[in-house]
Amino acid sequence: MGLQCETVRPCILCRHAGRKCETTDRRAYRRRQGLRTQRVPSVENQSPGTAAARNPSHGPTLPGSNVTYSEGTQLGETTSSIDFAQRIFDEEETGRVLTAATLPGDVAASNPNLGDNMWRLQKIKLPSPKVMLTLIDAYFHRMQWFILLFVEPEFRKCAQRIIPHDQWHRRDLGACMAVLAVAAIGLQSVLLDREWPGHELLRMHSIDPQVLLDGLISEIRVHLLDLLEDCPIEAVQVPMLLSCYYVFHKPRLAWTVLGMSVRAAYALDIQHPKLTDTDPVMDEIKTRCWNHLIVADTFTTMVYGRALSIDYAEVRQLRVVDDLTIPSPLLNLFPEMASNSNSGRSKFHIMKAEIYRVVRETLLQFRRLRFGPMMEDKELQTVASITQESDGNLRLWRQRVPRMFDYNFWSSGGWEDITQALQTSDVLVKKQAETIFLQAAILQLTYDSALIHIHRALLERRVRTTCKPLIEAINKSLVAATTAALRISRIPIHKFQNGFAGSFVSMQQFTAGAILCLQPSLLPFSQAAFDAKAGVMRIIRASRAISYHNRIAKHIEELLTELLRVVNEREMSRALVDDPSDGMADNKMFMWLNPAISRQRRREHDPDSQASSLPIASATTEELVEPDVWDCGINADFPSDGTYISPVDFPSESILEQLDSTFGAFGELMFDMTPEDQNSIWNWGRTFP
Repeated sequence: MGLQCETVRPCILCRHAGRKCETTDRRAYRRRQGLRTQRVPSVENQSPGTAAARNPSHGPTLPGSNVTYSEGTQLGETTSSIDFAQRIFDEEETGRVLTAATLPGDVAASNPNLGDNMWRLQKIKLPSPKVMLTLIDAYFHRMQWFILLFVEPEFRKCAQRIIPHDQWHRRDLGACMAVLAVAAIGLQSVLLDREWPGHELLRMHSIDPQVLLDGLISEIRVHLLDLLEDCPIEAVQVPMLLSCYYVFHKPRLAWTVLGMSVRAAYALDIQHPKLTDTDPVMDEIKTRCWNHLIVADTFTTMVYGRALSIDYAEVRQLRVVDDLTIPSPLLNLFPEMASNSNSGRSKFHIMKAEIYRVVRETLLQFRRLRFGPMMEDKELQTVASITQESDGNLRLWRQRVPRMFDYNFWSSGGWEDITQALQTSDVLVKKQAETIFLQAAILQLTYDSALIHIHRALLERRVRTTCKPLIEAINKSLVAATTAALRISRIPIHKFQNGFAGSFVSMQQFTAGAILCLQPSLLPFSQAAFDAKAGVMRIIRASRAISYHNRIAKHIEELLTELLRVVNEREMSRALVDDPSDGMADNKMFMWLNPAISRQRRREHDPDSQASSLPIASATTEELVEPDVWDCGINADFPSDGTYISPVDFPSESILEQLDSTFGAFGELMFDMTPEDQNSIWNWGRTFP
């Protein structure tokens, strides 16, 4: 049979075969052209990440700004060889399917009876339906508000269908693995919570919760490759949940397992919004999975220091949000939200994905930079410009946070006002108010953590400069990072002690504590140093209070306690070494220390110190206003001999080794102590001489 060709463009293959072309109407060709135009958008319609990747001069674009995406817009991309053949010969237009496969050699579709095969669990016997449903309840109560992967009503229907049986068809493998993964993460979140009522239920059924948890994870591992082979939407969800389990146990494996989710997502093409009328719930599930992939991929890049796995990060709006509604008694207390079409808890998940998108664009720009052991002025200008732009984008994002999810509102009397207003409401409404408070705290914590990550790029590398604007930028980065760290130290971590988010908060508080330990070394016995140490003490006390529920918090308490002891010793040493004539006592302006004198004194009085003099930031926390012009010429108002700025001392190897008892290898990877990429801008420590 001849191929369907256009009258004005006969098929070359038909000509060579000596066959007559069966042509199609020209209007179909025009329609086809329109589809092709959508597949390759112009530069103006590309995602910020793509524009920045192709042109380094393009900085990150704040989500929600002038860059908009229509439903049909797709990223310019490559195609598989089979897709190429189908597009060249207009297979979609003719309605003829060359093959069901999308990749050469993919013959899975040739066995239509595979889904009818029966299978059983191999490692465990499924607990009673009551136990499984209790664990699922724990997941949706403690995890769903923080990580959004499922549509709860739809998932519960699926679980009710799966749980009563002890064997299933192969086509149900994905649904069964999702049920096991949700139960496992739900059990993990309540394992150390003595007040969880489900412990009594487990005792009634003679179930050891730790043994059950290990069995659920082992069963998922047995079937993981089969799940990836079938590649349903659960092939995205299950590895993401599995990585949540492994991130505190086997972090290297956690990163790899998360990569499976990314690959499965691309295989399912969920990065492209394709809304259908036949299954809007499945469209919503794909949207939720994609948005969280952006969050998870960016977060792991921040803490592991490895390359991003996703090349395209368009945050998509949620549409099916019946499970994310806010009760009217609570919603009516926020009139600006009540009048908004997007007035549910979905706003939190969208805002969280958007801030990670801003961080992601910054990481992409830093990733393209390559520096030597010491940054010169030109390189430092590039880093300062990226930091300045990213700081501005983060602050614009902060301005868009609605009052309902604004932690400043809740922490400045809002919680008491809302509690008073809901006195006569039922328990579910009050629990919703508490959940929104936690979400507001997470947004604030994520924002401050993002500020620290973008500003630390100017604080961690050894530089030599006489450029006043650049040194001012470094000082302002220190002020911005310290201010953000102080806010993090005030987050009430005890509110998160009975949920998965508690470990996330603890990790961010450690980073904040490390930043706060800089000030006492730079400004001994100043008000800034006092405030910073008070912040570290708040983190230590808060971590100690929840150490039973969170072993991450326990080890962070121990680590920061030791780090603070080292900082106190060095603060005293430097206060005794530095001469007041050097300007150390002046806490109201930037100090330019003579590197030769200060280094010689520190070598004499503190032989273990390896840090060079770093300009001292003002104790004030005013808003940052970066210079518009980098005036770094020979007439710059600075000493001609140059000022060395390098990272401040970090604790000894023995202190860092304490991380491994909690995080395993994650201790060093998380804080980039042994970075995967030696040229990465994210090198914490071990880069100074």
